[in-house]
Amino acid sequence: MNDFNLLPIGNTDFPEIRREGFLYADKTELVYKLIKAKKSFFLSRPRRFGKSLFVSTLKSLLLGGEDNRMLFEGLWIHDQTDYDWPPNPVIHLSLSSIVTDYNVLGDVAPFDFDLQDDDGESGLTKAQRLEAAIIKRAVNQELRDKLVVIADEEKLDLKGNSAARLFESLIALLHAKYCRKVTILIDEYDAPILAEIESDNRAKAVRKVLKSFYSVLKDNDERRGFTFITGVTKFTQTSIFSTLNNLIDLTLDEEFANICGFTMEEFDSFFKIFGPEILAKLKTDGYLSAKATLKDLRDKVLEWYDGYSWDGKIKVLNPWSTLSFFSKKDFGNYWFTTGTPTFLDTIVTQRYENLSTFKSDSSITEELNAVDIGNFETKALLFQAGYLTVTQINRKVKPNEYYLSYPNLEVEVAMAKIFFSFKKNPFERTLLKRLQAKAALKFLTERNTLKFLKALESILSDVNYHLHLPFEAFYQTVFQFILDLCAQPYDSEGPVGDGRYDLHFISSSGDDYVVELKYVNDYKDELKTENNPKSKAISKTKAEDPVRELNRLKTKMDKMAKEAIAQIDLKKYINKFQGGANKIFKVALVIGGRTNTCALIEEAINWRAGPLGGDF
Repeated sequence: MNDFNLLPIGNTDFPEIRREGFLYADKTELVYKLIKAKKSFFLSRPRRFGKSLFVSTLKSLLLGGEDNRMLFEGLWIHDQTDYDWPPNPVIHLSLSSIVTDYNVLGDVAPFDFDLQDDDGESGLTKAQRLEAAIIKRAVNQELRDKLVVIADEEKLDLKGNSAARLFESLIALLHAKYCRKVTILIDEYDAPILAEIESDNRAKAVRKVLKSFYSVLKDNDERRGFTFITGVTKFTQTSIFSTLNNLIDLTLDEEFANICGFTMEEFDSFFKIFGPEILAKLKTDGYLSAKATLKDLRDKVLEWYDGYSWDGKIKVLNPWSTLSFFSKKDFGNYWFTTGTPTFLDTIVTQRYENLSTFKSDSSITEELNAVDIGNFETKALLFQAGYLTVTQINRKVKPNEYYLSYPNLEVEVAMAKIFFSFKKNPFERTLLKRLQAKAALKFLTERNTLKFLKALESILSDVNYHLHLPFEAFYQTVFQFILDLCAQPYDSEGPVGDGRYDLHFISSSGDDYVVELKYVNDYKDELKTENNPKSKAISKTKAEDPVRELNRLKTKMDKMAKEAIAQIDLKKYINKFQGGANKIFKVALVIGGRTNTCALIEEAINWRAGPLGGDF
């Protein structure tokens, strides 16, 4: 296999990764520290962030024996003389695949709950109680099935009806069989709750089953050994936190800040392998200039995928997105598009005002590491889910004060897309008014550049200041939302010719429009570092001569518009649409700062140029 086939995207099976020679970021020194402590631990990290692979690594190590020791050859822990690889009985459960919805009660086994058991909640209707009962039975049956699989592998005969009783039986039987304390590894403990988080009734029904199930851990302290539990969130009223007083939370522990995700050293070891080929491809695509270096590409990758921190000091890269970037040889919202949690949809539509300031650093107390069903701080849930990260911690106050922000460009742009994707939120009513959007599209398809730009600038000026992101992808999203409001079909990032066009749509008259969008953030290029000697002079110029600054910006935008048209030609974006009777128009749209615009419209056949400009 070639180097790119060595990328373990989506593979969380440590033995398979090691046997097949996939690339692996060595976390075994941290594994060693945890195992030597012989305690019980909890870790919260976002989805697809390496939790399951870490648990699989723990399992291989704790199972012990020479065969498993061979899997660690070449890794940090392999040659540690004070670890003798003892065999341990292990219960490894992953709750990520738990199904919480059954349409027929007969599909699940009877157990200890009944329809009258409503967690003490008053006012539940009969339908709600029935719904809760179905959920409880479904989750109970799924847990039972997982435990039976382990028991069958160990040739054990479990006793009990409910999942909790089977769990207790399995621990007791394994302890008796091996005469050793039983290791407990539970991955994604909260997945069934998160699957139902939009419904308090359903989520609480799931929590009731899990609370009974996890209480077994407390009741079996004498038989239970090393315990490691992972999840996205820390729900305060599930019994692993309310009854396991000795459970150590590693989530914000500085010593384990890099337990998941790629450190800079780990990333660089991969980048040396894949960087040169990706650089060549992105130059060919036109995404990077011909003069771009490996350092330029590296900086761009870090801008997109780095920035996650749980202590405000150590930063790690998103492993899923980083590996996907290496595999696809291109930038994209890989982690975000693997599945936006349903609770995020609810937050955006119901808690919109709070989200508008998340682009800026904001403080929150230490409670950010705990939430509860129906009662949670928005920032706490977004932090635990990976949409916000710690930028710094103020330890001078108690409890500690955390400052949060978006971790990187991938999350920042993707969150902006979510803001613009909900037709029932305040945007449609007060921001991107349908009439404004229709007017902008009408002027564009009439090739009335001046009126189109005025309509577009009016739309941009209404966008909340906090929501403006200084990136091309953000303004591409705004343009897409304008088309959505007009019910205008379009496609984006379409592969054609020698690259990918930003947007393409067919007007009501049947003409093709190929759009290339560019963004310039005033003096962004000149101000890459605070130590740049030009920075003070540039700031002074902007403050003392705003007219000169606007003229400079307009000149730069005009030039970029012409370059965008040239790019459409050079990369042959229109080739896909030629050969028909319809006209084809090339559109170069340049956004400068927040509301300054410039556009150039040319007919691909007759090369007819429209007016250039906009109000500055």
